[in-house]
Amino acid sequence: MKNVIALFVICGLIALTTQTADAHSAFKKAFEAKYKVKASCNVCHDKKSKEIRLEFGKLFDKPLKGKDITKKWKEAKEAGSKERKAYEAGEMTTEFKKAMEVVGKMEKDGVTYEELIKTLKIEGLKAKT
Repeated sequence: MKNVIALFVICGLIALTTQTADAHSAFKKAFEAKYKVKASCNVCHDKKSKEIRLEFGKLFDKPLKGKDITKKWKEAKEAGSKERKAYEAGEMTTEFKKAMEVVGKMEKDGVTYEELIKTLKIEGLKAKT
C-alpha cells in the first residue's frame, strides 16, 4: 500500500512540474521559430530551478513588465485547455515576439543579442538540424 501511495505522490509532483513548464513552451516555440535554433530551457533558466532566470532570461523583464503574462496564463489555464491554448497562441506569443525584438537589439560587450543568438554564443542554444 505504501508503494501505491508513493507512486501517486510522485505522479502528482510530475504533473505539477509539467504544468509550470507549459507557459514557457510557448516562449520556446516562438524563440526557436524566429531564430531558427534549438533552444533548451537553460537559455533563460537555471539548470537547477526554472524559477531562477539567468542573465539572458532577465532581459525580458522590462519589455514584458505590466503585461501580466503569467497571471493571464494561469487564468486561461484554470478556464480550461482550450482557453489556455488560445491564450498561448494569441496574446502570450504576440507579447513575447515584441519582447524578442526589444531584447534582440540590446547589446552585450558591443554585440547585439540577436547576433549572439544567431551565432549560438548564448549557452543552451544549438544549431537546428
